[in-house]
Amino acid sequence: SIDAAGNETHLRFWTIAAGEIRYPDPAAYEEHLRALWREAVGARLRVDGTVWAELSGGLDSSSVVCMADRLIRWGCVQAGGLRLVSHATLESPEGDERRFIAEVERQVGVRSEIVGVEACQSLTDPGLAWVTPYALQGVGLETVRRVRTGGGRVVLSGRLGDAVMGCQPDNSEAVFDDLARADVLAALRNMRAWSRATHKPFVEIAYRLFGPETRTADTGQSA
Repeated sequence: SIDAAGNETHLRFWTIAAGEIRYPDPAAYEEHLRALWREAVGARLRVDGTVWAELSGGLDSSSVVCMADRLIRWGCVQAGGLRLVSHATLESPEGDERRFIAEVERQVGVRSEIVGVEACQSLTDPGLAWVTPYALQGVGLETVRRVRTGGGRVVLSGRLGDAVMGCQPDNSEAVFDDLARADVLAALRNMRAWSRATHKPFVEIAYRLFGPETRTADTGQSA
């Protein structure tokens, strides 16, 4: 928080404590994960009306959509309906994943609203692009616009699934948190740590984070 004098203070609200779970039956781990999965998705469905969900056709987003659909159909949650939004490379057949999206559509009985990647690549938010490298752009920005137009207030997503489940080894963008605190030494240390963890050269990680392509995207300028 920042007080009236401009002084920044940090207050810890919670801490994740390391724990250990052991079951004699290996199948119990699967059931425990499913229970946590139901609880995690259900907690995001405590809202009146329709909830939106991103659907790429991949494992993460498809799992979110199917679980949300099941909980809504069973009346286990407050939300009353589900709408889907997807993005696809409409001009690149080899990268078009709509066939996977269609499988989930058939499962849940809901058609997804398709956002074309090519038509949205140059979209930026002039009001936020200069503030943070995490400002939405491209298909992400168009997705938000579609949801808002449809009256949506909650959007489910599987975007962090790989990171949560340990399948995404590189999250070096976290060094921007160090830079936001003006702690350059910590940023350099963490970049080095990510370099060693991902077996990528330090220079490669630095270029990806701060190279000309990143700066161009942040400013919303075309190359």
